[in-house]
Amino acid sequence: MRFGAAFKITPTTSLFDHIRKAAEELRGSGIDEETLNLETLDTIKRELKLDNRKEAMIITIFAVKGNNGDVDLSDMANFLACSEFDAMTLSAALKSLADKGFIVREEDSPAPMPQYKFADDILEAIVEGREVRPMPTISETNYDQFDFCEDVHKLMCRRVNKTLTTKGLFYRTKEMEDKYPNIEFISKVKEELSEVKHRIMLYDLCYLYSMDKGDNIEMRSMLKAMYSDHMDAAHEQKALRLGDHPLLDHKLVTIEGDEKLKVDDRMLQLLYGDAAEAFLTIVKKLDRYSFVAEINKAFYNPRDFSMRGNPFAKMHEAAKLETANEELAMVKTLKLKVPSLDARMVFYLVANDRVHNEDFQLNELDNVFVSGLYVSYLREFKNSTHPLVKTGLVEVKAKGLFDDAILQLTEAGEALLFEDDMELFEQPITGNDIIQPDSVVKKRLFFDDELQKQLSLLGNSLKEENYQKLVARLEEKRMPTGICALLHGLPGTGKTEATLQLARETGRIVMLVDIASSKSCWFGETEKIVKGIFTRYKQLCEKSELTPILLFNEADGILSKRKDVGSSNVAQTENAVQNIILQEMETLKGIMICTTNLVNNLDAAFERRFLFKVRFDAPTLESKCCIWMDKLPSLSKADATVLAARFAFSGGEIDNIARKATMDELISGTTPTLETIINLCTKEKLGNERQQIGFGC
Repeated sequence: MRFGAAFKITPTTSLFDHIRKAAEELRGSGIDEETLNLETLDTIKRELKLDNRKEAMIITIFAVKGNNGDVDLSDMANFLACSEFDAMTLSAALKSLADKGFIVREEDSPAPMPQYKFADDILEAIVEGREVRPMPTISETNYDQFDFCEDVHKLMCRRVNKTLTTKGLFYRTKEMEDKYPNIEFISKVKEELSEVKHRIMLYDLCYLYSMDKGDNIEMRSMLKAMYSDHMDAAHEQKALRLGDHPLLDHKLVTIEGDEKLKVDDRMLQLLYGDAAEAFLTIVKKLDRYSFVAEINKAFYNPRDFSMRGNPFAKMHEAAKLETANEELAMVKTLKLKVPSLDARMVFYLVANDRVHNEDFQLNELDNVFVSGLYVSYLREFKNSTHPLVKTGLVEVKAKGLFDDAILQLTEAGEALLFEDDMELFEQPITGNDIIQPDSVVKKRLFFDDELQKQLSLLGNSLKEENYQKLVARLEEKRMPTGICALLHGLPGTGKTEATLQLARETGRIVMLVDIASSKSCWFGETEKIVKGIFTRYKQLCEKSELTPILLFNEADGILSKRKDVGSSNVAQTENAVQNIILQEMETLKGIMICTTNLVNNLDAAFERRFLFKVRFDAPTLESKCCIWMDKLPSLSKADATVLAARFAFSGGEIDNIARKATMDELISGTTPTLETIINLCTKEKLGNERQQIGFGC
């Protein structure tokens, strides 16, 4: 290529002439002492105020190329007819010219053969004969963390181009770190990350971020660039995926869903120092309800309500929300009570569902934590060792298989969440086990005088005015204030119904305990369920205007005599349950009524803890007659007397006959006769149906 072919403006200056002459002399001359002593190079050096003849030689070669393309060391070697190895002696001069602004390095050009082009303003000044004003040489003291990160990136590029080994990358980076001990950024990074391989990742991410290329860097691509050994790269990738990596531990980076590394706020604080606020993610201050909602969003995809993506990234995003809102009273208290970040996140998720009256299933944690932690948390909730359970903020509500169970806030947990708004979010007292007094149908009960006397004493004690006086007097005498009553006797004699009628008359809610459901198939769960019964009852007491009644119906299974501890695991569990109930009865502040058909099997320890013991015998002839006439008003007193005398039925059995007689009347359209009712009675008992029972006719 002839010199000047690239120029569109006719040269008018002597400098241009000198450059043209130098080009003719340099073409094919190689790089030796004779070439560097050319007088024309001295002239170019003097006119452009260059440092040496090599810089003048490079200026000449770039002038030949003009602005038609990029130049690298290979192009220079071709022009001078020398080896590329010899041409590398011009590298320092190239960099110096770039620092001064004579030439410009292409941003994406790879090392170690970067490409440059003539700066347009310099070229135009030479061609037009104007004074060339180069940029001042950058002082070494201006070298900062951004320059350092760029140089590390250059080493990474050399590693990609296989002109530098992984070990060489590590060595050169350490060498550079030691060269600039006064750069605070480097010393802080070394404090955070002990291994150079992790620091290199951070430096490269910082460079890419500063060049607007670091929002999402593919994890695999970066590791592939760093490591020549695929296994080394694989180990690092595994650590990042599992969240067991210093960059994640120190909250310097996060991982996006498709395994991309993203710069975190802490890294920006290291890189930018006091100026970091301009780059930090602004997290707005929230009220407690908006806060738990935002925590929920950090884990859930609002578009498809799934919890996809990297759990570590989600946890980290949620942690930033917590930090930004740590002045919330709820967050402050929770941090003191529950040091574990993971556990606090569970509380926030459960709390968000509570605000919206939704259930948080235990198996949802599988999407919050990695598999290992999820299984560990299941075990902790099952064994009541989880921090939220131990601090009394969250409880497990059994539902089918264990991982189908529900996590819900306890009263303490709700108080922490709702604060003064508690009354706005209080759930009504409902459930299959809750019987409101106004829902109990009024019934006439027929008992003998002695039984009626005992029930009246119990009923009068439960009337609110008398009950409050009784509690006050017992407190004054430092005696237990709990009222425990045992209703015992034959099945169907009215024990349960009597309790319900007492509740209706005194206006008290009944919490009915299903003994069968309290005996869990989960080993070791029965004790927890029984404890939960009393906990719920205490909560019910606090929410109820009048002290409710805790009714253990058909309590034979839990009040029976304790077994030999060495007999079986079942025996041990039953004894443990009985001990819990005994302790709760001792400290009870409320009303507890137990019904049983097997009083002879009652453990002696329970007997002394019942203030009232009411025996329900088989109804008398008179009582049975009254029951027959109450259940079947069409019966005459004489017919009722016949039935009462002939059949030794309990009130419950008479009720069954009355129902069947009513059904027969509905179907046949005729009032049942005495003969029809007697026929129904003979079929009531299993076994010898025609056996005469009782007093006879």
